[in-house]
Amino acid sequence: MKQFDIELAKAGHPVCTRDGRAVRILCHDRKSMDGYSILALVDEGDHESFIVCTSSGKFYKYKKDDPHDLFMSPVKKEGWINIYKELNSDHVFTSPVYKTLDEANEARDMSDIFLGTSKIEWEE
Repeated sequence: MKQFDIELAKAGHPVCTRDGRAVRILCHDRKSMDGYSILALVDEGDHESFIVCTSSGKFYKYKKDDPHDLFMSPVKKEGWINIYKELNSDHVFTSPVYKTLDEANEARDMSDIFLGTSKIEWEE
């Protein structure tokens, strides 16, 4: 998981707790004398729990780690790559990642060393 980034959270990027529960941020600018400016709801399955955190995502600002600390949720990505085989070798190489299968197919070249197109998935 990526460290909590309040600017990304404000922009709508998904947020989760350290232990992976989904979080809905209700407010990021709460007036607070103790530094807890984030008001959020944590998904507990059949209900949500209310928490407050610092602008850096800490549930307890003086404790090293807590299951309620905020992080940026991983975002699943997918794309398509073309795979090629080097001549007279067992080595392969790939194209850049394309957003769609059609884009990957349009970009194919070197048909004598082309092996195929494959969908790939990753998290950022």
